[in-house]
Amino acid sequence: MNGLAGQATMPDAHRSVRQRISSYLRWRLREFRWRLEYRRLAPMENAFAGRRAFLVGSAPSLRMLDLWKLEGEFVCVVNLGLRMVGDLLPHADMHFINDVYCFEQYCEEIEADITKHGVHLRFANIRLKKKWLRLRKRGVRPIFVLGERSLVRESETILHLKHGFTRGATVLVSAASVLKFFGFSEVYVIGCDLSYTADSK
Repeated sequence: MNGLAGQATMPDAHRSVRQRISSYLRWRLREFRWRLEYRRLAPMENAFAGRRAFLVGSAPSLRMLDLWKLEGEFVCVVNLGLRMVGDLLPHADMHFINDVYCFEQYCEEIEADITKHGVHLRFANIRLKKKWLRLRKRGVRPIFVLGERSLVRESETILHLKHGFTRGATVLVSAASVLKFFGFSEVYVIGCDLSYTADSK
């Protein structure tokens, strides 16, 4: 776990000294909380070694697929993907949410769906912890994960989860870092309708 703080980007030069110190202390506090969370998670490393998983996004293309064929498979949904369970998806084994604004707006719905569909394996950005603790009705407690400071395009790999979840252009990258930690030998990603404009040079 050493070196997390060293991976932090340098504070904006235009911010005041007080703002820089405040930002640094907040990061160190999140880092400390993550160390405590990781102690719960560490024994689960490679718990699903040799198995395969399906990582399901929320793109419109999903309605073109027969997701009921995923019955009996390990399925991870993200953000508001719980809405598909019982409609497009037969079940969900895991839920991952990184979007702070999504959780702030739909937290009650998410917690109700977690309980309704019996999802016991769930992960959330550590910045959501205070909001979750303030909720009157809550589903099973998530493991609150620190976000690793670099993006996947900078590290060119999905780093070990002890550094925090890997960030990328989609929440599916972050969820994949958890699935990698669990040791799945194959992860199939569906429902990620992203398009990129590459530099032709």
